[in-house]
This record gives sequence, C-alpha cells and structure tokens, in this order.
Amino acid sequence: MFLANLLLANLLLPYHYGTLTLMILNAAVLSIFTGFGTDSIILYSLANKKWTIGQALTFTRNSLFIQVVIFILSEAISIGFLNKTLLSRNEISFLIPESAFFLGLIFTDKLVVLFYSIQKAFLANCILAISAITFFVLLIYYSYVHKVETSSLILLFSLQSLIQGLLLLTIYFIINKEPFAKFSMQAIVDALKLSSIVMITNVIQFFAYRVDYYFIEKFDSEFEVGVFAQSNKIANLMWIIPNIFALLLIPKLSQLTVTQHQTILKIAIIKNFVLS
Repeated sequence: MFLANLLLANLLLPYHYGTLTLMILNAAVLSIFTGFGTDSIILYSLANKKWTIGQALTFTRNSLFIQVVIFILSEAISIGFLNKTLLSRNEISFLIPESAFFLGLIFTDKLVVLFYSIQKAFLANCILAISAITFFVLLIYYSYVHKVETSSLILLFSLQSLIQGLLLLTIYFIINKEPFAKFSMQAIVDALKLSSIVMITNVIQFFAYRVDYYFIEKFDSEFEVGVFAQSNKIANLMWIIPNIFALLLIPKLSQLTVTQHQTILKIAIIKNFVLS
C-alpha cells in the first residue's frame, strides 16, 4: 500500500494531494474519537477470556453503528451550516469519496481486530495485501494506459478502502459462524472505562506525529500541505530497508547481551545514516 500511495502522491497535483491528505487525517481523527479505543479493548477482553467471540461481535457491531451515525450527523451539520464536507472541507462533490473512505477505514480497523481474535491474522494480512496490490495495478492502468481525471483517482482511492473493508467483513462471516451474544451493561461500562484511556493515548500520539499538517494548512493552504505530504512520502521510502532490519532484529534482541545490544545500536545508526 505504501508504493501505491507513493505513486498516487506523484500523480496528483500538490493541491489535490493536500486535500486528500487532510481528508485522511480528519477521517483518522474522527475514527479515534468515535471509536473510543474499543479496538484495543476487544483484543484485551478476548485475550484475557473476559468475553466470548459472540460478545465481541455484538460490541463491534454496536460500536460500528455509533460511529456511522455520528459520521452521518456530523457530515449533515457540516454541509448544512458550512456548505463544506466534513473531512476534506471541500465542495459537496467530495461527499461520496470521503464517505467511502471513512466507512472503509472503520470497517477495516474493526474487522482486522476480529480476525486477530480468532487467530486468523495471516488471512487478514493476505486480504489487505491483495487489496493493496489490486489498487496499485489499477492505479498504474488508469494513470498511464487509460488516463482519467484527478477526481477519478481520488474516488478510486476511497473505493479501495471501502471494498477492502467489505471484503474483510464478508470473509469473516464466511469462516466464523459464531452468533452474536448479549452481555451485561456493567461489562460495557467497564470496557468503556478502559477504552477511554486508550482513546486519550491514541489522540495524543496521533497529534504528536500529525499536527504539523494542520499548522501548514492554517497558515498556508492545501497546496503547501500537498507539497509537504508528497515530500514525506518520498522521505519515508528511505526508511523501508531500516524498518525491515528492525523487524528482523526485534525477535532476536531478547537473546543478546547488553554489549551486543550496544554494538547493534551503533551499527544500526551508521547504516541508517548511510541509507538516508
């Protein structure tokens, strides 16, 4: 998906990519607030055998319903009073792309958690990989073989998110026959108490890494946001190899001595410096 987004960043003009970036950021913020950290609580409750799969399904269904209702109401208020869409803060023509993207985002987040909870993480990752590869191929086709307008590329990006989420949903209910199950109101209250802490942590972490985009938009425009986002994508490309090294080393670190840790850290710093 990284390569697909990198290609999209190079295909779109800075203004349009800036608008798309703000849409993604605002969708993530809305997802964090409306999700209330429930994804982590579902995994925690299942791992500690406090909930059954059926109870997790019920909690996920209710959480998704609340998120969708809040999104619809917020979108309606934004269009009604500001004459702008909620996420991209653009004309009403962006309503379909941002609605598709947001729905796909929350469905993907919730369903990936459910796949992990039934020990089907590999299957979930395969679905995500196939979705990303298909999007990448279509992006190449519609960009170089059968060229389309910028608005169509943005719509393609949003539909990829929605189709991915619906695909996860469909396959999950094919392989898992566990019915929805009820649980007490006290269990819901206890879960929300824990999830509120997770949500606050997620909000702080998100803005710590993404607040610069909002500052740029505040003092400049979507064009500058797009330039900054495109530059970030290209810069992140340089971190692919160091991140691979990190993922390979993490399982081995617990077996090493302190001296070996220090040696590896020095080598890693030098390699990252050279690769950058």
